[in-house]
Amino acid sequence: MTRERILIETTRLFVQHGYHGVSMREIAEVCGVTKAALYYHFADKSDLLLAILNRHLQDVAEIVSGCCAQQPETTRQCIEALVQGILALPIEQRALVRLASQEMANLDSQKRQAFAEVYEDQFIGRIAQIFEEGMRHGELRQMDAHVVTWTLLGMLYPFFSPSTRRSALEEECMVAQMLDIFFNGVALHGD
Repeated sequence: MTRERILIETTRLFVQHGYHGVSMREIAEVCGVTKAALYYHFADKSDLLLAILNRHLQDVAEIVSGCCAQQPETTRQCIEALVQGILALPIEQRALVRLASQEMANLDSQKRQAFAEVYEDQFIGRIAQIFEEGMRHGELRQMDAHVVTWTLLGMLYPFFSPSTRRSALEEECMVAQMLDIFFNGVALHGD
């Protein structure tokens, strides 16, 4: 239970203050453990960051798998289920996507490379496969599925900020509009 509590509390601290804004001493204090106990579970702060990111990646990978397991009729329905699943996470959990992009440089190159491989396999690659499947079935135009994936995630990026709190209805309307723009564009058709 101590390791779990350390991960939960450190996640909250990293989201609120950033990786460099928190010391191991502060983490130990908030968790109610000694620094020695903290170091028993994690070699250093970068190990803590990596454990948090890997744990979050598992949660998001389950969402991706879940939206595909529902056997949606269209690629759009699958992506809508994926986006809704990600946005159903508490804002602090969603903020980990932003934390990962901002703090990856704090991992040594070996850890960064290992995480990037798992991130590609469990998250980015799986979403790209959804788009590739839609292209194969003629639902989507042929294009680079990874570019499509990164475009979708870029559009979602504002929803990963812990400082931006919206009502559920406001967020639902914004997501519906964002997905409409993603799938249909903003240009008037028929000109």
